[in-house]
Amino acid sequence: MWSFLLAQQSLLLYDRCYPLTAATLQRNSNNQLFKIMNEQLFIKLQDFRASLNAAFLEREHIVDGLLATLLCKQNAFLLGAPGTGKSDLVRAICNGIEGADYFGYLLTPTSDPSEIFGPVAVSKLLADEYTRDVHGYLPSCHIAVS
Repeated sequence: MWSFLLAQQSLLLYDRCYPLTAATLQRNSNNQLFKIMNEQLFIKLQDFRASLNAAFLEREHIVDGLLATLLCKQNAFLLGAPGTGKSDLVRAICNGIEGADYFGYLLTPTSDPSEIFGPVAVSKLLADEYTRDVHGYLPSCHIAVS
């Protein structure tokens, strides 16, 4: 069984600001309502949601929650037994988003920070500059699973 833990703020935003309807409205800093999702984007989102629900049976509430966290720009935490498809679902969502980078890594007690954040750039270290080569690691990705 999966447990889907979502920040209370995300649920609040999902319920009030981002119901999955074509007429989604939000208030800007000047307290004016504006449309945040056009009809074409709404149809694409619903098609994407339907394809995920077809691929991951009996996980509709988890798919909806993950899509809500993306719309709300919040984090999500999936907790469940090994082998239940949590990473696969997140990878499928990432593959459905154009230009999104995915980072997945199995953390162990002996995991080194360079395995997650990237190795230290030795050439720059010789010049007294401490930087990491982060391309392909956690700091440069959009979606991560550990």
